[in-house]
Order: sequence, then C-alpha cells, then structure tokens
Amino acid sequence: MASKRHIIISPEPLIPKPQHLVLQNANLLSEISPWETEFRQTQPGKTHIAVAKVQCENIAILDFKSNLGLHQMGSGPKGCVTIGVPICGGVEKWKDVPAKVGALLSFGSGTSFEGLSPHGFQGLTFALPEAFFSDLCKKLGVVNSATFRQFGVISSANASRRRSRIAAHVLESLAANGAPFTPQYEDEIASALVLSMTDDDAQHDDKSTPARRAKARQRAIEVMEYLAPEAARISDICAQSGSSWRTLNRAFLEYFGFGPKVYFEHLRLTKVRDELVQFGPEMPIVDVANRWGFWHMGKFARDYRRLFHELPSETRARGKWNLI
Repeated sequence: MASKRHIIISPEPLIPKPQHLVLQNANLLSEISPWETEFRQTQPGKTHIAVAKVQCENIAILDFKSNLGLHQMGSGPKGCVTIGVPICGGVEKWKDVPAKVGALLSFGSGTSFEGLSPHGFQGLTFALPEAFFSDLCKKLGVVNSATFRQFGVISSANASRRRSRIAAHVLESLAANGAPFTPQYEDEIASALVLSMTDDDAQHDDKSTPARRAKARQRAIEVMEYLAPEAARISDICAQSGSSWRTLNRAFLEYFGFGPKVYFEHLRLTKVRDELVQFGPEMPIVDVANRWGFWHMGKFARDYRRLFHELPSETRARGKWNLI
C-alpha cells in the first residue's frame, strides 16, 4: 500500500469580507470610506442609499445605489487611480459628457470630480493605488497609462460588454454568491479593468512575430509550472515570462484556442487530479486543493467538474485503474 504523502500547504490567504450598509444621506459616504463627497439631491423624495464595499490588498471596491437623482461632487481616494462603471441608469453628465451603462469613468488620481446621476442609479468604483496601477500596466504591456489618471469619460465602447461581465461577477461576489476576493481574483479584476480601458491597439505594446509568440508561450508555461502551487497572478506570469498580456493572450489563443488564465487553471486542476488518482482515499481532497491554491471549495468543485466531468470525490474513489 502506498504510504501517505506529506504535503506542505501554504497558509490560507486572508480573504476580505464585503460590508453592506444603508445610508440616510449620500454624504455619509465620507465617514465610511476614503471618499470626500458633496452630493446634492436633485429630486424630491426620501433618500435611500445602499452601499456595499470591500477593501482588498490592492483594490478598494465600492457599489453605490441611489433611488433619487444626485449632483455628484467630491474627490476619490488619495493616492489612487479610481475608475467607475455605471451599472444601472448611466450618468447624465460626467465632465459635461453623458456616459451610458457599461462606459468607463475616470475619477482621476485623487482629483475633484463632478457628475449628474439619474434616479435609480447604480455604479461600481475601483480604486487602485498609484504604484500598483503603474506596475500592473507595465506587467500587462499597457502604455500611455497616464491618460487614465485624468478625470473624464474614457472612450472604450468596444469593451463595454467585457466591463459589464466584470461588473456582474463583482456584484455576485459582493453579495457572497460568487468568487471570494482572493489575491488572484483581485488581480483578475484589476487586470481586466486595465485591459478594458484600452480599445485601441496602439495602447498595447504588442508587435510580436509568430516566432516570438511561440517562445512567449513556452516561457509562460514554464513559469506556470513553477508557480502552480502558489496560484500566481496572471500579471506576475506576464512579468516573469517577459511578455505583455496582449502578446501572451494571442500566443495562447492561437495555439490552444483559449487564453493563459484558462490554461493556468487547467494546469492546476490537472495537478489536483493527478494526486487524487495517485494517492486515492488516503489523501483528503481539501488538502490537495489547498496545495494547488484552491481555497474556495465550492468553486473548486464546480470548476473541477466542468473540466473533468466528474467530482473530485469520484476521481479519488475510482483509483488508478479499473479491470475490464
């Protein structure tokens, strides 16, 4: 009988929990967050403000809902690049420009902002520290990031669907129905937002040839193999493989038909399956999952079943082989 393998498991990451509040006055936002607000009601009625917020390691997320129209003025968190996505109602005016649902709004970098929102407005904001934002843009190969620090509407109609999907996932997580706010998920949100800010190919540093993309793919896979137990961030894989996100994404799409994020998840799920098959009932599933960076067991089980068409417990129970 095979001896039980000793597995060193990394400490479980601290996962921040969202907070949900109802405010009698929109300007109470200044008391519960780094925002400085001077909001003025533009419609008669009793104000109902609902807020959900979470402070991750490198990104602060705020979901703001108002039943009445507001003249929004103030400034975002100091030392941060803050961007917003209207979810419901759009924005009637943002620096004198209307912004539809799915548009991208820049609050600048700690500078003042002004906008006009209608009744029933809902929007998500994401505040990223300056240093983190700059480093992330560099890792992803996004140039001209200074333009995103200016207050205004960022023209990015081509990416509105992508941002709507990002917003939907984040709202599920804020409601505790989606993925937990792990460091990897945080990086995924931030990377997706930064990439959605760039419609124009000129915003991406990618002049790669097929040969260069093939080498980038090979290097990235080597990095993924090395970092698999850490469930590393895709932006770190870009940095350590020396490739921009656009180059890497093209390389994987051309070769596999899906991107590096999906490949990395499949790699880690395969490592879990290999250990379950190798050691069978002796090995607790949760230990193996944690070993490869999966901490949310419900999501892990769903992703595992989606890839292998069976639950981890079924893999473990079946063993290495069956006689036929």
